[in-house]
Amino acid sequence: MAAEYPDYRPDLKVRLSATEFFLSPIGEEIDAISVVDWLSLFRIRVDQEETDFVARAELVERLARLDDYATEVKLIAFYLPQYHPIPENDAWWGPGFTEWNNVSTSKPLFEGHYQPQLPADLGFYDLRLADTRKAQADLAREYGVYGFCYYYYWFSGRKILDRPLREVVESGEPDFPFCICWANESWSRRWDGSEQELLIAQEHHHETDIGFIYDILSIIEDPRYIRIDGEPLVLIYRVGIIPQPQKLFQEWKNIAKENGLPGLHICMAETFGAHGPYEYGCDSAVEFPPHRVVSELKNSKIPDIPRDYTGNIYDYREVIQNDLLQRQPPYTRFRTVMPSWDNTSRRGKSGHVFHGASPELYETWLSQVVSDVRQRLAGDKRIAFVNAWNEWAEGAHLEPDRRYGRRYLEATRRAVSGQSNWRTVLDGLELRDELDEHQLPRLVQTLKSQFTALQEANDFLSRKLKDKEIAWGQSVFTDNVPIGIANNAIVPGGRLEIDRLNQYWSGLWHVLHRHECLILHGWSFVPGLHVGSDTNSFLSLVEVSTGARFFAAVWDRIQRPDVVSATNSSDSEALWAGFRFVASLGNVPPGEYLIKMIYSGSENSFQAVSRRRLVLV
Repeated sequence: MAAEYPDYRPDLKVRLSATEFFLSPIGEEIDAISVVDWLSLFRIRVDQEETDFVARAELVERLARLDDYATEVKLIAFYLPQYHPIPENDAWWGPGFTEWNNVSTSKPLFEGHYQPQLPADLGFYDLRLADTRKAQADLAREYGVYGFCYYYYWFSGRKILDRPLREVVESGEPDFPFCICWANESWSRRWDGSEQELLIAQEHHHETDIGFIYDILSIIEDPRYIRIDGEPLVLIYRVGIIPQPQKLFQEWKNIAKENGLPGLHICMAETFGAHGPYEYGCDSAVEFPPHRVVSELKNSKIPDIPRDYTGNIYDYREVIQNDLLQRQPPYTRFRTVMPSWDNTSRRGKSGHVFHGASPELYETWLSQVVSDVRQRLAGDKRIAFVNAWNEWAEGAHLEPDRRYGRRYLEATRRAVSGQSNWRTVLDGLELRDELDEHQLPRLVQTLKSQFTALQEANDFLSRKLKDKEIAWGQSVFTDNVPIGIANNAIVPGGRLEIDRLNQYWSGLWHVLHRHECLILHGWSFVPGLHVGSDTNSFLSLVEVSTGARFFAAVWDRIQRPDVVSATNSSDSEALWAGFRFVASLGNVPPGEYLIKMIYSGSENSFQAVSRRRLVLV
């Protein structure tokens, strides 16, 4: 070995950490050497399942050009361009039909079934509007989604639902990466690509399928288009129904090169039993859940399931666990997760439901997949997919909804950036039921980071709790008028009695310094106003000469049965009249102030005024 490779050092070991390479004698540690020096001794073959070290300096140029270890995982979300009316849907389903018709009329089928799933931030949008498409891209970018994969509906030259993407290409907006997936299946009234109740047929013939590449040239030449090693990424949804796919894809690649492109990277979706890209002439494969996911049926465990329900109910957590336990194949496979899945909006009682989905479980799945992608893939292939950005009628959407808001997006950002907390990391390892050598450093790093932050927070709170100058539970006076009373008329007539003002138990005039806190004990009462422990109320200071007002929230209300008797009122009016109040006066300028209690109502606000006055110096 030494004779063949004179640079080979059997007494040295190599440790990799991000883009640093540590070379040290066996049994001891020394400082990191430069990447160039390290590469002069070794070459890493990142395309193999196991990393292979070869001591040949002449073979390392490609790795020296690539920063494989620093490349982040790019998350691509499948995108449905359906949410706008088209003539075909008008004819098949009725004038103005879009997926929103199905989404908005969906109903839960059993207890705990999350339907309807209704949009929040973006509303029931129309994809013909450029502002809508920009808002989607801005939202996706903000939460760690790298790009969209648009479904492309092409039937032997006939295009459907192509307007959103066409306008994206023609306008150059939004400036957001994208690719396409040829959704090459028939449309039927069953929404499942079957040939029953056919609406439009997907007929594959080699001669007509050649035309597809000419149709998309203007799309894949776009500078925003997602590429792998320079080649535009084109996904095929149902490669298994294409006759002679190897021949077709090779001709596509030749045509792409004739038009100035370096080639094509063709990726097949692993759907309807198809797997193994090389058999079909593809360069890679992509998972496409719920295809190929594994879970036992849970129908029998749902006590109130309708008798005429013919769909299947699966356990979302079990799906994740089985997915994480799978060994990845030797070919290039892009991983895909789904935030949830439920197509009962489309198919009613024959739809399928993946029950128990949540942002937390989704984050666990995605964080584990991102970790796996970092270990297995390098360069432009370091990507993952999510199904989907906006499949509302399939219950698979990252876009905010009315139950979870942006929690799925927030989970996405944490998982992609490696910022998931220790609970998510441990939950993923529990589902995987094993801990390999690649995951251990990440686990240790995450736990160390999380518990270090926790210890720092505990130390900070411990110091503050010992600080005698801090009055815990205090409010802060501000000149901002509270929203609850800003637009309401003030109704006078209440009574505010202060039993104690700081150290003063009696008197009408009290002088305090602005660096002090205002401490009040007392009660307030407004005839006819029902007051509870959670009634919104604010202590207001009103400067006598200028009328300037300052407000602070009253958090601590207490029961005062004596006030009920003293005011001859009901418990609902006066039982919770008591209060304790502490607030900083630092924002209040010197002056003479009236002291008032204001209660927030739906239409009017109610005021109680004290006889005491406060002078700040």
